[in-house]
Amino acid sequence: MEAMRRSTAALAGLALTACGGGATTTPAITATVTLAPALAPSTLPPEPAQPAVQTLAFELRERKLENPDVEIDVVYVEFSPPADEARLGVVRKLNALLAQMADKWVTEFEKEHRDVGEQGMSRPSLSVGCKPVLQTSQFVSVECSHYEYGGGPHGNHATLGYTYALDGVEPQLLQLEHIFREPHAGRARLVALCSADLKSQGASNVGDEMTEVSQALGEFALEKDGLRVFFAPYSVGSYLEGEYTVHVGWRALEPLLSERMSPLVKPR
Repeated sequence: MEAMRRSTAALAGLALTACGGGATTTPAITATVTLAPALAPSTLPPEPAQPAVQTLAFELRERKLENPDVEIDVVYVEFSPPADEARLGVVRKLNALLAQMADKWVTEFEKEHRDVGEQGMSRPSLSVGCKPVLQTSQFVSVECSHYEYGGGPHGNHATLGYTYALDGVEPQLLQLEHIFREPHAGRARLVALCSADLKSQGASNVGDEMTEVSQALGEFALEKDGLRVFFAPYSVGSYLEGEYTVHVGWRALEPLLSERMSPLVKPR
C-alpha cells in the first residue's frame, strides 16, 4: 500500500468560460428621482467584496505502461490556463505537480512488481482514475480512485483526496487542520459527526469512543456544499463492508472554519 500513500503533490486551475450576445441600441431615457429621507442611500461603508469565484476548465491525461508483466493505467487532471493572469503561474505549477504524481505512481509500482513471481499468477495491476470535484479560482479538490493488485486473494482499493489552495504563488496542499480556525476543536467536531454517520451506515468497527474514526481520518475532498471524508476498507469496518464515505455540510462546521473557507461557505 506504500504506492497508495499520498505524494506531496499539488494543484490545479481551470479557465472561466463566458458567453456574450449581440447588442441593441435604444433611445436614452433621462429621469430625476428624489428619495425620501427614509429611502436615502446608507452612509455606512460597503462590505469588502469577496474575490470572484471562477470555475476552471480541465482535461484528463493518461499514463499507461507498455509492459507485458505489469498492467498500469493512470488518469490524472490537467487544468487549462486560466483567464486570470494572476493565477496563471500557480496553475502551471499545479499541473506539473499532478503530472509528477502520476509518473511517481507508475514508476514506483513498476519497480515494486517488476518480477511477476509465481508462474500462472495474475499479473500485478494498478488503476488510478482522478477527477476534480471542486475547481474554483480559490480551491481545487481532486478525488482519485486508486486500485492495485500485487498478488493474493484480492486487490486493494481506496479513494484518495488532494485539495489545494490557489491564493499564493505556490499551490498549497491542504490538510484537515488547515481548514479550521482551531484545528483541535475542528477535528473533534468532525470525528463526532463522522462517527454518528458511520454508525447509521452500519460500520462495524465504530465504537463509542470513536478511536477508529479518529485514526482513520485523513483522506478528504472539498465540495461546493461541504466536506467529503473517505474511509478505506478495514479502517472502520471489515473488508467485506468496503469503503465508507461521509459528507458533512459546511453549516455543521461553519463556527469552526477558518476565514479562508468563507468563499465556499458564504459565496457572493
